[in-house]
Amino acid sequence: MSLRLSRTFLVLSTIIIALIQGCADDLPPPGGEVDKVGPYLLGSEPLTGSVNVDPGNSITLYFSERVVRPKTGQAVFISPRPAMPPKIKWKGDQVEIVLPDSFKANQTYIVSAGMVIKDLRGNQIDSGLTIAFSTGPTIASGKTAGLVTTDQGQPKSGLLVGLFDPSDLAAAKPIDSLYPLYVVTTGSEGAFTVDYLPDEEFRMIAFEDRNNNGRFNLGTEPFALPDRFIIVGGESPIDDLHLTLQFRDTTSPEVVSGSFTQDRLIRLRLSRKIDIGPVIQNPERCVLTSSDSSITFPALSILEPDEPEESQFSFFPGELPEDEYSVSFLWDSTHPPLNYSGIKVAPVKDETAPRLVRPPTTGRREFADEVDIMLVFSEPLDTSLFTDGTFVIRSPSDSVLPLTLSWRDPLRLKLDPVVPFTGGKYRLDITEFELADYSGNRLGDSLRTFYFNIIDPDSLGSVSGTCRVFIAGKERDPVHLTFQKVGGRSFELTTPPGVFRMELPGGRYLLSGFIDSDRDSVLSPGSISPYMPAETMAVYPDTISVRARFETAEIEFDFR
Repeated sequence: MSLRLSRTFLVLSTIIIALIQGCADDLPPPGGEVDKVGPYLLGSEPLTGSVNVDPGNSITLYFSERVVRPKTGQAVFISPRPAMPPKIKWKGDQVEIVLPDSFKANQTYIVSAGMVIKDLRGNQIDSGLTIAFSTGPTIASGKTAGLVTTDQGQPKSGLLVGLFDPSDLAAAKPIDSLYPLYVVTTGSEGAFTVDYLPDEEFRMIAFEDRNNNGRFNLGTEPFALPDRFIIVGGESPIDDLHLTLQFRDTTSPEVVSGSFTQDRLIRLRLSRKIDIGPVIQNPERCVLTSSDSSITFPALSILEPDEPEESQFSFFPGELPEDEYSVSFLWDSTHPPLNYSGIKVAPVKDETAPRLVRPPTTGRREFADEVDIMLVFSEPLDTSLFTDGTFVIRSPSDSVLPLTLSWRDPLRLKLDPVVPFTGGKYRLDITEFELADYSGNRLGDSLRTFYFNIIDPDSLGSVSGTCRVFIAGKERDPVHLTFQKVGGRSFELTTPPGVFRMELPGGRYLLSGFIDSDRDSVLSPGSISPYMPAETMAVYPDTISVRARFETAEIEFDFR
């Protein structure tokens, strides 16, 4: 082979080898055992834990193998966040973070990386990683940690957990314009830790960054709030937080349609579900206005939907003259009223039978003083058809208890026995054919029966103990306790912190509770604007056994 040919062959071989090596960078290594081990951090520059670090603007992470830039999601975070986003350079087994400006003096810097970092075979790091260094003589040592789960208790990985400046949130700035000062991601078990924090106060929001912009977007991204302000170095512990993921649709609903039904109700259909509860409690928030006379007709009763949140509901405004009406209703005191026009009211032939939409609970064991027999009907009834036998309650001895009937509104009838209940099984008989609407349509043609049980006082035992609150600012807030009988119903008690006592039927119970700071007996998940932490909940670690006529004492239930 000539010298010239040999040189040509050498050049071509070199080019081919270079091409092969270049292609191999983007492909998994061939042959051998399948790589199932994810990359891990070997070191960093500056070294984690370093102090008095010289001014610079570059941080390098060294991994055990080549890592690839994720196609979606932010992989590396630096805290406190610089004014301008840093450049992230992926170079084989190294990741370099270049800040737009030099490090600040006397500042602790934290670099964290999420689980989206993977090797060539798609193996991800086992959990998030964190390094820290300081340009001053010490590294901040504050810490907050916790767990984020769904409302079903399942751990949620891959969420961003951000700490925000309280003044930014207090200034009512749009939340989607704010970057967290400090940010980490939740690991595979939903856990997170933010180390190296200064002794300052923060606001925490964990959220699913669906659009990968590093900011929380209320209304499109699920989020979770802790049960307290994050005060590093404060009185309340912040290293064992439990956050529950929620989603809040903040898009403004609209009234899609409105109609006058055969039952003489106004039915509204909305563009999305809303909480109907406040409207049910305040029916006067719904107002009809006549187009001809401008006379207004406030709702007299709201027909309760099947679920607390629904996209349609009906209300009874009383007898309406034939006309065209517009409706306005205030569904939320923080939002403007919803409006709709063009509802035509005209004589209709009512051939629809009324319904008992909220019958009494059957088979439930209740204390005598908590029995509430409220009947809710689908439309107003002709009470002139009622007799003494329309509603009858029979005692355990089969005697008839005298009743008083009181209409709470045109759709709700309250039955109150004159004689107090005692222990035993009671029966409510309703004569259906004596219940009819104003068009003569009857509820039914038979006798309808419901049963309910009153707990016998002799079957009760008691549970007593102490509730203690160790969270600053909540020490005097009431505590709402739930005793869930294993295989049975639950019993609830709201009590001030301190000594409590509850009478319960014999059995085994699971105890849980929350600090009812807003005093509404409902566990609050907190709010973003204004920022309010969630209410603190806790679960008693052991099962509580209750025996009839005995006391189970010295229960210590702590909220920390």
